Formats: sequence, C-alpha cells, structure tokens
Amino acid sequence: MASTYTGLGTELMTTGENAGDWGTKTNTNLKIIEQLAGGYIEKSIAGGAQTTTLSVSDGSVDAELAHRIIKFTGTITGNQVVTIPLDVQQMYILVNGTSGAYTVQFKYVSGSGSSFTFAATDKGTKIVYATADDGTNPNLVDSGIGSTAGHDLDGNELILDADADTSITADTDDQIDIKIAGADDFQFTANTFTAQSGSTIAAQALTATTVTASGIVKTDDTTAATSTTDGSLQTDGGLSVAADAIIGDDLKLLSDSAVLSFGADSDTTLTHTDGTGLTLNSTNKLLFRDTALSISSSTDGQLDIDADTEVEIATTTLDLNGALDVSGASQFSSTITVGVNDTGYDVKFFGATSGAYMLWDESTDDLVLAGASKLYLYDAAGGEYLSSSGSALTIASGGTAWELPAADGSADQYLKTDGSGNLDWATLSSGVSLSAANSWTAKQSFDLAAANITPATDGSHVHIEGGVTMTDTNTSGSGTASKYSQVSIEAITLAASNSSVTTTTASTLYISGSPTAGTNQTLTNAYALHVDAGTVQFDGDLKVGGDLTITGDDLTMSTNTSGAALIGDGTNFNPVTISGDIAIAANGTASIGSGVIVNADVNSSAAIADSKLATISTAGKVDIGALEIDGATDIGAALADADLFIVDDNAGGTEKKCAASRIITYVNANASFASEGTATALAIALG
Repeated sequence: MASTYTGLGTELMTTGENAGDWGTKTNTNLKIIEQLAGGYIEKSIAGGAQTTTLSVSDGSVDAELAHRIIKFTGTITGNQVVTIPLDVQQMYILVNGTSGAYTVQFKYVSGSGSSFTFAATDKGTKIVYATADDGTNPNLVDSGIGSTAGHDLDGNELILDADADTSITADTDDQIDIKIAGADDFQFTANTFTAQSGSTIAAQALTATTVTASGIVKTDDTTAATSTTDGSLQTDGGLSVAADAIIGDDLKLLSDSAVLSFGADSDTTLTHTDGTGLTLNSTNKLLFRDTALSISSSTDGQLDIDADTEVEIATTTLDLNGALDVSGASQFSSTITVGVNDTGYDVKFFGATSGAYMLWDESTDDLVLAGASKLYLYDAAGGEYLSSSGSALTIASGGTAWELPAADGSADQYLKTDGSGNLDWATLSSGVSLSAANSWTAKQSFDLAAANITPATDGSHVHIEGGVTMTDTNTSGSGTASKYSQVSIEAITLAASNSSVTTTTASTLYISGSPTAGTNQTLTNAYALHVDAGTVQFDGDLKVGGDLTITGDDLTMSTNTSGAALIGDGTNFNPVTISGDIAIAANGTASIGSGVIVNADVNSSAAIADSKLATISTAGKVDIGALEIDGATDIGAALADADLFIVDDNAGGTEKKCAASRIITYVNANASFASEGTATALAIALG
C-alpha cells in the first residue's frame, strides 16, 4: 500500500514500506515537524486585490503553509486574501509586513467558517489557529493574542482584574476610558479629565482666598437656586465672566427696575418697568437678522416696523381699530371679506383714466365698470374681454371685437358680422333652415378643416347618430314602402357655362383614399370605405382599380351553372361550363373521359410504378426478346420434376408452361439408338 500525506505534507508510511529509504523519509518528516513547530518563512503578496494560496509539498520540506511563523511582505495596492486547504490543522503566528493601507484576510480556501483579517492599518502580529473542525466549513480562529508594533492595543480593551469588570480602553481616537466595576467612571481627552455621570472626585475643603484652576471647575450638586443665598454655586458679590455665559435654565433678575445693558459703553439698555414690562431706551431698535429688519420708536407716540421685503403677521384675525393707509403693493394670500352677510360696504378701485373705475355698489348689489373699462378674461394680452359703450355691449376674442346689437331680433334669426366688428340680426336663406329640433332640414355642405379633435366613441370625425327607432307614419297598413335610406346622396346633372368642357372623372360620392398614419400613430387597418356589417347592394356596375380581396367563402353571381368556371376572354371573366374530355362536378371533383389518353399523350421518359401495372394476358404483347434473365436469382438447388419451363407450344406462337418431368418423359421416349444423338444433346443441355 502506498504512503498517504497529511494536510501539512508529512508522509504517513505503511508497515514494511520504503525499506531502502525509510530513514531519509523519516528525516524529511522530522524536518517538516520542526518547521511546523518553529519554522519561519516570508511570503510576498505584493500587487492589487487578489487571492494567494499557500503551497503544500507532500513529503518534502519548505512547503509555505508548513511553517509556524509566516510573514506577509510586499507593497499591496488592494485588499488581499490568503488561503489554506480545508484539511490543514495548525497554529500560526502571522506577521503583517506589507506596506499599503489595505486589509489582509487569512482563511480556508472555501466554506463559510470564520477567518481572520488584518485591518488596513494593522501591521502587527497575531496568533491564530486553523481548526479543520469541519470538512466543508472549517473555522480559523483569532486567539486574541497579538502585538501591533510596540505593544499597541490597537483600540482593544486591557482587562485589569480577575472578574474582567475593570479595564482601560482607547477604542475612540484620542480618548481613554476607564471602567471600574463594569461602569464607565472616568475619561481622558486632550487636556481634559472628566468624571462620568455617577462618579466624583474627592478633595479637602478649599479655604484659600483665591482659587485658580487651569482647567474646568465643575460642581455636580443639583440644588436649585430660588434666591441669592441658595443654589449649588453661590457668591456674595458680583460675578465677572470674561467670555460667554451659558445658562441651561431660567435667568432671573430679582430687583425691580433691573437693567440689562449691552455694548462696551452700555449704550443700549433694556429696563424692567415694574408692573408694565420692558423698555428699550431712546430710539434704539430691536433688530432681526440684519439692520433692515427692526422694531423701534423713531418718535414719541409712533411704533416703527421696518422690513426690506415683507412683514408677515400670522394670525386668525387681525383687528385694526383705525384707518389703514397702504402706500405700496399689497399681497393677500387668502380671502378678503368686506362687511358681513346682509350688511355690506362700497368697494371702489380707481383706474389711471378719469372716470374709469370698478365699483361694488352696496346699495344696488351691483358690480359697475365705469368709463371705458373692460372686463378681461385670462389676461389683457390675450384680447378676450367684455366692455360697454354705454349703449351697447362689446365682446372681444383673440384681439377681434364685436359689438352686439342693442335690440333683440326676430324669431329664427341669427347674428351676422359685417366683417368690421359689428354684429346684427339676419334671416337664414331659403336653402338653409333649422327645425324646432335643431336639425338640418335642407342639404348642407361641411368643410372640415385640419384641427385637433377628440374622436367620437366610434372614432369618427363626422358622426351621423343611429341607434334610434325611425317610425314610418306615412305608408298605409299592409302597404309597401319603395325605399328607406338613413343617408341619401342623389345624382346631379353636371353642366358648364363654357362650351366643350370635359370632366375626366365625375362621381356622386368621392373618397380620395384611406387614412394615413401621422405622428405618434399606427393604423392596423386603413380603409377608404368601411362597411362593418350588413349586405352591400350595387345595382350598377362595380369597377375596382386595385386588387379585389374576398375573405369570405362564396362569390355569388346571378348567372350560376353547376360545374361552370370563371373564364377570362381578354376583357371580362364569365361563368363557362367545362366541356370536352374533362368534366368538373359541383363539389370540385374533376374527371377525364374514357379513351381520352392515347400513347402519344404519355411522355417517353415517364416511369410507371409496378403497383400501377396490370397483368398482361393478351398473346403477342410481350416479345421473348424483352425478357432479361441475366440478372435473375439462381435457383440454388438441383432441378426437380415440379420445376417449370416456358415453351412455345408446337412453335405456334403460344407460350405455355412445362414441368421438368415432361422433359424426362420426352428424353426417355427418344432414348433409342436412332435418337441417341438427340437424347445426348438434351442431357448435355439439362446438365
């Protein structure tokens, strides 16, 4: 049995194997074990992001993964991954000797087990062990023992006591935290020592005249201050603060007429006026954001509110007990109400022209446009407005104005323009009239110019409404009405005022063509004329200039003879009954007359299948020279009495069969000496 090898390369020899070189192999194994115990190797992993697999050499020394200490070297420009096989079980001391701020991960070659990773800035040493504890997902465990340069903890916690609840940690940059009995008690940052919540610094009572501290003086006593003689921090004199003073809660000035002074020379003051409020001195201003926004009093009896853009008063109701004088533009973003229900007031808007104004007249409840004022719709630039000259109303649209007549017209008249902006009543001509139901009662013409439209539900530009019941009240009972048409187009006589006029094409109904697809449009079926259902009746000739497509099964003609076919004569197609040698039945079956096909009709190269050939029984139809036996299959046995031969009966031209036994009879009959020669010849012929 051959040797096997461990995951680290040591050779496992079987009993009786390697008798001649057992010592050499044993020495190699001892060297590998020596490497595993304390061997050192440097492995370059220089380069961009990549995966490097440590090599294993079965039965030989210097395998990369078979060393206790492995130092990774080289300049790395991307995150690195170093792998070992799944069956490796070993404790490693790993040294990150690379340069470049990228991570180095040490892991098994596959699986979801744990791994160890050097952080991008961690260039220290770690003790890890490969467990090989699972054939698919083995774990590689960080022992937690390591060193980063000069015993740098790299932010890890330093445990100080046996029960692990007192420690020092620096996991936040430039900050040291001291934990005692499981609680964060003290914290060091640059130039500051802080006792955390619940911790105190014990000290002797301070009795010196002046206490000077180069750091923060802090008291955690929470006694509230209700007067000048209590509170956690007290002074019997004044309090001088050279920098900002931040008060976390109320600031109380307990004396009447207390003054808050502002400025190096206290030029601005805010004085407590007992029982009244606060007084800002002189003409000083209370400013907001910048000097353009302020509240002040520029003179006695006047309050000034100044803003460079807007003064916003957000309230449900603003009550002004006096006149409101607004000298600038005003913006009202909500409802303006003048008066109350049943009690109103005049509201008047003056224009730039004398006598032009808009007035809500409270006494008559009317809106009055005085002078030449116009009521514009949308905006003045559009030209749509209403106006009055005092005697007539003018309506304008698109920049064109029409003046309405001052009086009403007669029944069935309509408004007509003279082309100069004047409208007047006119009577419809005899050819055009409207019935009481507002339907056309005389023939009309429609000019449908190009326009943006919304098609009707049936997709039509011009729609003639149906779906109603038309009742014939004229035809007598049991009578017959000759014709009814929902739309009737009658033929006309086309004449010309000049002589010898020729019209190339004239039609009662002309359709120029089917619709074409325009922008953003796809037409699945485009028809110049579409009859959705029902029979179409043409009592005259139908001329089709293009192709005629019939999607149904039948073409019905008044002249219809069974078995007839449409035959073209160079001008027209007509139904013609098939005659001669071929007949076609009404169901389409074609037949060829008897005796029609003669020898001349059969092509000399035509091949007739054997299945189509009948037995030839007529004498003289097969010449003996037409028989070919060279390619026939040999009988493969001796002749027997029952075998058959073809003979020409008495040389009379009639071929019959002959059994081989007859030949024997014939030979025996001719076996006399006189016929010996004949018999010999037959014997030779028959073998």
